[in-house]
Parts: sequence; C-alpha cells; structure tokens
Amino acid sequence: MKIIKSKIVTFGMFFLLVLATYSCGESKPKGWSDEEKTEFVSSCAKANKGAVSDEKAKELCTCMLDKMVAQYPTMIASQAMSVDEIKAIALLCK
Repeated sequence: MKIIKSKIVTFGMFFLLVLATYSCGESKPKGWSDEEKTEFVSSCAKANKGAVSDEKAKELCTCMLDKMVAQYPTMIASQAMSVDEIKAIALLCK
C-alpha cells in the first residue's frame, strides 16, 4: 500500500508537469481537448514505471482524468490543483 501511495504522488507530480507543458501558449481555453486528454492518460500511465500493470495504470489515470475534467473545465484551470487535491482524486480511483 505504501508503494502505491508513493506512485500516486509520483503520478500527481508528473501530472503537474504535463499541465505546465500543455498549457503554455493557450490564450482562450475551450475545455479539455481530445489531445490533452489522450496525452494526460498516456503520460500518467508511463509514470507508473511498473508499480501496477499497464492496464491498471491506464484505468487509474483515466479515472483521475474523468474526475479532473468534472471539477476543472480546462487543463489550464486544473493547474490550480494542490498536491493534496491530486492525492485525494488518486485515492478515489484506486
């Protein structure tokens, strides 16, 4: 369980990096694009690094994305998430 929590935090930190990368240069956010959603799930799953199966990592990352899209209308808006919020979402998806 401790390893999974550690990996969830790693996912969260990686998520923040992905957000910063993909939000640069956007002047008028229009919601989460399909490209942003796909890239988030892909990058999040790659951050798994074997902690869980690839299938489970994709499932967890998709769950996290769904919860974030429901809470934050754009990827840029989701940058306001704290590490604690990311952890809370990740724990809901385990």
